Amino acid sequence: MTPSIYYFSSTGNSYYVAKRLAERFGGEVRYIPHVTETNLSGDPVFVVSPVYGFGLPGPTKDFFSKVSPGSPLYLVLTYG
Repeated sequence: MTPSIYYFSSTGNSYYVAKRLAERFGGEVRYIPHVTETNLSGDPVFVVSPVYGFGLPGPTKDFFSKVSPGSPLYLVLTYG
């Protein structure tokens, strides 16, 4: 099981969490705005993102359409 780890971060908190996930589970850490592929899959797919006052950032919301249906997906949220 090699996960795919994608993150969006403005201040670095989500990046920090994504790196810790990679240390624990392995896998490559990728910055969501730089991902151009579609139909992404992994075993599992981790998405790490901050949560803002009004929900998820736009890049994170848009990213979900790139994940293949049926891929195990884990959402890890940071705040503050």
